[in-house]
Parts: sequence; structure tokens; C-alpha cells
Amino acid sequence: QQKTHTTIKRFLMIPLLYSLASLALIYKSYNSQVTNLNDASMYVSIAALCLFNISSADRKRLVASNKANSKYLGIANSISSPQQIDEAESNRYAAERYAFALAVKTLGQMTGLLRMILDVNPNPSGGAALFMLTQVVYFVVGGGRYRHTDSGRLNPIEDRLVVGAASTYVVFSLAALVAGRTALGSIARSVGTGIFCFGCLTGAFEGVMNIIFGTHRITRSEGKGNC
Repeated sequence: QQKTHTTIKRFLMIPLLYSLASLALIYKSYNSQVTNLNDASMYVSIAALCLFNISSADRKRLVASNKANSKYLGIANSISSPQQIDEAESNRYAAERYAFALAVKTLGQMTGLLRMILDVNPNPSGGAALFMLTQVVYFVVGGGRYRHTDSGRLNPIEDRLVVGAASTYVVFSLAALVAGRTALGSIARSVGTGIFCFGCLTGAFEGVMNIIFGTHRITRSEGKGNC
């Protein structure tokens, strides 16, 4: 149990990791190695998404899972009714599953970002596709079913919304692959880049609005399928 808390707290440093990755991507987009606008646009758009949305949103989600875990652990230790203990353990299990889904999401997305940063032959498509597919995996392992609110209360996303959000991320991932695997200057490459950048910048814009108006809620960003 203590190990679970320690693991969750370690992931609370993700805003710093995402911010550093974003700055590295922005730097790379202006580096002489990136010779075309399509690739540069992908670097900048995913950097904006991480900087203005994911870095703060995922920290809030991890805080929520940690809060839920602590709350239900305390309840289980303070009650004696078998039925109440089972309920508390079930709720704590949901909190741990949510934390696991978030850990998978963070590790997968950071792997995608590192691939984009470290690739000696700049082509962001592979890392960008992995970044988006990780969001699909996040939903598959329970990111929607075991979602919690800011206060640590279990608040699952409806299955139809999860399917819709996951399908959207599959489209963004395919768009990234098309953008990187088609000829420079082709219509397919431009369309793929445009779709991918649209997805990233939509999420970044929502993050900016949440920062300005202070209205960010986990239920809003995940319920709409944003990263």
C-alpha cells in the first residue's frame, strides 16, 4: 500500500517532464535539421498540447487518484462491517486502477515524445502516432471506466463516449503516420499533418482557456475526449 502511494507521488512530477519535452520539441522544430513546414508544425502543435493541457491535466488526475486511494484506505481501516469493508476495498481498487491507467498513459506518451526528440533523422510521425495511440491504451486499461473527479469520487465515463474518444485518437494516430510516410508536398501529407495538428491545437486551446478562466475539471477534459 505504501509502495502504491510512493509510485503515485513520483508521477506528480509529470508537469516538469512534459514542459521540458515541449521546450525540446520547440527547439527541434527551429533546428536546421527540420527542413519542412509539415514536420515543424507537428513538433510545435504537440508541444503546445503538452505544455498547455496535458502537463496540468494529468497532474490533477493523479492527485485525484491519490486522494481517492487514501480516502478509501482510511475508511477500510476504520470500519468493521464486512459489507462496508468490501465496498471500501472495491472503491480503493478503482482508484488504483485509475492510477495504473494514468501511469501507462504517462510512460507511453513520454516514450513517444522522447522518440520525437532523439530521432537523428527528424521525422515526428512515429513518435506522434505512439503518443496518440497511448491515449487509446489508457482508455482500454480503465482510464474511462475508473475515472475520478478532483475530489477523489469515482465518476466513470459512459462507454459510448470512451469509444468515441478512442476512435478519435486512432484517427489522429493514423494521420500522423500518413503525414510521415507520404511524399513531401503531397496532398496526403498535408491532410495528415493538418488533421494531427488540429487535434493537438484543439486540446492546447482548451488548456489555455482553462488556465485563463480557471475552469479546468477532469470531467470536462476527459468527457470530451481530449488528451
